[in-house]
This record gives sequence, C-alpha cells and structure tokens, in this order.
Amino acid sequence: MLAPSYFYLLLLLSLFLSSTAMAEDLGAPRTSFDLFAAISSNLLLFFLILGMSASISPSSLTNPFEEPRPVFITLFLQFVCLPFFGYSIVSAFSLAPAPGLTLLVLTSSPGGSYSNLLCSFFNTDLPLSITMTSISTLLSAVFLPLNLLLYSHLAYESSAVSELNWIGQFKSVSFGF
Repeated sequence: MLAPSYFYLLLLLSLFLSSTAMAEDLGAPRTSFDLFAAISSNLLLFFLILGMSASISPSSLTNPFEEPRPVFITLFLQFVCLPFFGYSIVSAFSLAPAPGLTLLVLTSSPGGSYSNLLCSFFNTDLPLSITMTSISTLLSAVFLPLNLLLYSHLAYESSAVSELNWIGQFKSVSFGF
C-alpha cells in the first residue's frame, strides 16, 4: 500500500490535471496537453481507487449490515435531506431554471468515489462508505428522477419543467444510455 503522503500527492496531481483539462471547454480537448491531462488524471484516479480498494477485504463490506442503523440514516440523508436542502437553496435564492435544475440534479445524485477516497485518507469507516456508495448508486435509478420531478415542480412553473425529457433521464440513470 502506498504511504499516505503519496496518496495526497497523487490526489492533488489528479485534481490539478483534471481541472486543467476542463478549464477551456467541457468538450473535446483542444491541445495535446489537454488530452494528456484528461487521460492522466483519469488514470491517476483509477489507480488511487484501485489502491484504496485493495486495502479492503470483501468480508468487511458486509460489516455495515450487522448494525443497519447507520445505513438507513445515510440513505435518509442522501435521498431525503440533501435534495430538500438543494430545493431550499433554489427557493431561497430564486435561482433561474438552468442553475436551479443543475443544483437539484447535483443534490439528488448519489455519492461518488471521492468520498471513499477521503474516508480512506482520514481513516474513517471506509467499508461503510464503499457500501453506501454502492447502495446509493443503485437506488439513484429510482430516487434521482423522483426527487428531481418533485422538487423541480415545486420550484418552477410547469413550462421550465415540462421541457425536460423525463423518460430519457430515467433511462440514462437506470440503464446507462
């Protein structure tokens, strides 16, 4: 396993390269350095996650289910409280539909691998984080469209919301296309 200082260095390098690659445009890379930065940041992140995953035994991933209360608390926070907080911010600041719907999508989405990486760095409950990332990713196929539908209708008039392709969103979240 790599020493923690190497993890920090690789993480900072990965974040720098990914931000450099996306600074110009979110589309295709424009220069050879942008292409290098995009590829190398993804490879660095892959190896960081691979190294972190290698430190966990498969049997430790079932440990969070021995005491299911943290799992249910995390699911409640992920799929009820966080989308509600996003809706509250959209309503409190009267955000326009484009940034408001973006915030609603972001707060309704599941957690990602960076949370697992940070749990590994700070020596917290990594098996719980990995288990919750897996569960929330699976449940997001249902909860992301439902939360987005509910809070977008509450936050905006039907004209902004009716233009969204709800069936396409559900298919892309559920089946990846």
